[in-house]
Amino acid sequence: PPTHFALPGFTACRARAACQASHFAPLFSSCVGGTRDKAYEWVEPKTCNETSAGAVLLPPSENAIPCEWCLPGSARDGGDGKCSVCGEGGYSGGHGVACTSCPRGNHAVRAVFFPVMAALPPGFSTGCEGGCSGSGGWRAVAPPSAGGRDSLDPGSDHADGADVWLQYRVEVGAFAAVSFRVEASDTCGGDGAGLWVTIDDEEPTNLCGTRSR
Repeated sequence: PPTHFALPGFTACRARAACQASHFAPLFSSCVGGTRDKAYEWVEPKTCNETSAGAVLLPPSENAIPCEWCLPGSARDGGDGKCSVCGEGGYSGGHGVACTSCPRGNHAVRAVFFPVMAALPPGFSTGCEGGCSGSGGWRAVAPPSAGGRDSLDPGSDHADGADVWLQYRVEVGAFAAVSFRVEASDTCGGDGAGLWVTIDDEEPTNLCGTRSR
């Protein structure tokens, strides 16, 4: 029935829950003249019911909103296009500040930050195998009140046993550090569920039970 859904691999239909902000995602146009447009679309396949009590509807589109701020260490050339990492010996505090050369006697520490994720950042790849929903992997879901948030989630309504992965490749020098924060409370709720992290092809570590790391 229309009030239920089933994904490939399901053995029974599931009731469609009332639509929430996690069931839609923002879409941004290219940055032109310092502004961009923003719209929302349902994550496919749509597994929620927008007519249920308490359902959240798609927010209206927004036009000519400011382009996202570039992250520290990067800048946008001429106010258009994508943010690019500063060249060797250059630095930027982000937030629209152009890259400049380091003063004599200083050096630019090579670092990459992802404090806000209104979309999957460049360099990240994701996917899903085994009874996956239409999100196709990890995603950034922006509540209408925030326009972005500082985390990603692995999608929703996957079948039991689905394997959702997220990968970021980065080349580092002899001395480097990588830090991240993971909230695993929902991921660890079922039998066989796990949140596995692998760095440099080492033995995977299951973060379930640690709450965060």
